[in-house]
Amino acid sequence: MVLSTWVITHPLATLVFVVVLLCGCSTDSDSPEDQVRALIGRAQAAAEAQDTKVLEQMVAVDYADERGQDKRAIAALIRYYFLQHKSIHLFTKIEDLTVDNSTRKAHATVYAAMAGQRIEGSDALARLRADLHRFELDFVEKDDGKWKVLWASWRRATVDDFL
Repeated sequence: MVLSTWVITHPLATLVFVVVLLCGCSTDSDSPEDQVRALIGRAQAAAEAQDTKVLEQMVAVDYADERGQDKRAIAALIRYYFLQHKSIHLFTKIEDLTVDNSTRKAHATVYAAMAGQRIEGSDALARLRADLHRFELDFVEKDDGKWKVLWASWRRATVDDFL
């Protein structure tokens, strides 16, 4: 599928995906699971601040997904989406997170809701016009200690998924 066609038909899913991209510096005092959870929070803040540079750095150089997107395509989608939306508010829920220390990889199932106004909690989702998505994400810890998104898959979610 041509990138511009995909962006036009899936811009919201692209941004929500980017929001849950995780990358950052690890600290010796935090477990790998704690590091990944903390990164979700930092990624959410970067997306709400529309900090393109920070979000682009969260994607591994060797990123690839089932839609044929690579790091360059994801970076272009981030920039495009931010040009189209002035206000972005997110609510995320980590459903599952596993870390394999022997391979320095992690997998997470993350639900993300996005709206043009603040989302106070999962109870507010039924009253708001929010777009809801479920993400399956694979992460890898690079030699520099930073976690990066290596692969992702997403689909629509329901309000019940957040409760």
